[in-house]
Amino acid sequence: MRDSLLLSSVQLDLAVGGRAVEGASDPLNHRRTVYGLVDRQDLPAFYRAFDFAVPDPCAERRSSMTVPQQALFALNSAFIMDQARALAREPTKAEIAAGLRFVEAAATVPETEDALTPWEQFAQVLLATNELLFWD
Repeated sequence: MRDSLLLSSVQLDLAVGGRAVEGASDPLNHRRTVYGLVDRQDLPAFYRAFDFAVPDPCAERRSSMTVPQQALFALNSAFIMDQARALAREPTKAEIAAGLRFVEAAATVPETEDALTPWEQFAQVLLATNELLFWD
């Protein structure tokens, strides 16, 4: 999921090899998640929200599931908001037509200092969809 978000916002670092890095706790880290450090004694909340496998035993496969914490994370995470800001760009006419109602509704809400713009909010919603996260 994290790699899909970074790839969508054209920020994924595709470099191969190297040491493990603090992935979940460092929002400025754009390395592939496979290079993320897993501390078995202290899993970050990011991992727990997405039903991260217990890192001690071996597991052949994991079940696929979506839980409410994942949607809440997507709507409140600074990391996802950063990806939405990076993804938001001048839309095409088709994108304007598809998102116009959402953007118009978002524009009626008073903005706060660090609020996302209406188009950034639209990008955030797109980043939170199952269609982005799961490929058929």
